[in-house]
Amino acid sequence: MNKSILAIAAVAALIATPVAATRQSVAQYLDNCKSDERDCTMIAYNLIYAGQNARYLCLPKSVSLDDAAARQVAWLRQHVLDHPRFASEDLEDAQWTAAEALWPCAKG
Repeated sequence: MNKSILAIAAVAALIATPVAATRQSVAQYLDNCKSDERDCTMIAYNLIYAGQNARYLCLPKSVSLDDAAARQVAWLRQHVLDHPRFASEDLEDAQWTAAEALWPCAKG
């Protein structure tokens, strides 16, 4: 994992979405998603977009950014169910974990 690419993408995501700049846990984020699904989706969308622009994430052409964001939120929800301690993780770190699991670029 190239840390400089991650740093650039993270900064881009934070600039694009001021809400993401406030540190929160995965549990807080998912709780906020219950009342503000649009903001929840936008935070995921911005991270995916930043990761694509940095060529760290490779979203298939058949998947829209909206669908990718929804899948990322669903991945986080499922991961919390499967691993309850994950709920206390930092949201930004967790989003990168989810995005890397869902949209990795081919190595090689």
